[in-house]
Amino acid sequence: MRLSNFINLSVVAGFFIGLTIGLVKFDEPELILFLLIIVTICMYLISLTMAAVYTYIQDPKPSSMLTNKDYIEQQLDYFDGEFDHTEKEARAIARFISSFELSEEQETIAQTAQNTPANNATNALELNPA
Repeated sequence: MRLSNFINLSVVAGFFIGLTIGLVKFDEPELILFLLIIVTICMYLISLTMAAVYTYIQDPKPSSMLTNKDYIEQQLDYFDGEFDHTEKEARAIARFISSFELSEEQETIAQTAQNTPANNATNALELNPA
């Protein structure tokens, strides 16, 4: 489970724990809401502290990553490749959209060109009844 998911789960659990305790203990809605907010904030702070401790235990020396140049270069190359891949996909989508718009414009022009001579002939007959 990722840390952000753990924190989110803890906040939701804190919300429901606070709601349950508030409904059992109090009758006024203001006190229920106050307890709900307090318990939710406490659960958030507890889960945030636990996530920080877990992160520190997993990697006790955060500066070790900053001094590992090869690891950083590998990560940068990976992200650069992902960015290039995403950029190529975006360009391909943009080309598809522009070609689709161009084909619609060409169809509209062709339909207008087909309808124009017929309309001109009809208008000419109406103007010259002889």
